[in-house]
Amino acid sequence: MMNVADNEMRAWAIEKCASSVSLTNEQRDQLRAELQKPEYAGLGRAEILRKLNSLREVPNDPAPIDPIDAWEPDVLKNLLMQQTTPDGKNLWLTIKALSDSQDPQIAAIGKLIPDVFTLKAISLKNPLVQQALNALKQMGVLSDEQYHALHQRPRAGWPSTKLIQSVAEELFGYGAFIEPWDLEGL
Repeated sequence: MMNVADNEMRAWAIEKCASSVSLTNEQRDQLRAELQKPEYAGLGRAEILRKLNSLREVPNDPAPIDPIDAWEPDVLKNLLMQQTTPDGKNLWLTIKALSDSQDPQIAAIGKLIPDVFTLKAISLKNPLVQQALNALKQMGVLSDEQYHALHQRPRAGWPSTKLIQSVAEELFGYGAFIEPWDLEGL
């Protein structure tokens, strides 16, 4: 086997080993109890040490919600095309079909929608856009969830997982590291 550690690294490792503190009987009991858990069954020594000393990846907290002030028309249209109405119909096609309604107010909203999508940006602060979205919600075309999704979204790029302290640190405090000899006799 080729040794790739330089002298500085060797000196650091020797110093760390020399400064290592043995586990107390109480700590050995805690470690023994931890090793009785099913996730350690069948693991070799190196795998156990890696599991004890590595940072753990867990699901992250939900992403912060950011308000949306405006939509690019193509992005909004694509979003609407992927959604369904509460009764299961394609949301975009349902909105487009509103212009054929016998109700003049609903038909007016249906005729307004294509004009809105010719703008460079669809501002949710625009009173006409607000009225149209509120009307779509009141008519049951948009669900409450869809309505809110148009006004806010989870922060882009928010990681789905995060790293937390190792099992060793959880058991014995910040900076704790289980050495191979700590497993002897357990």
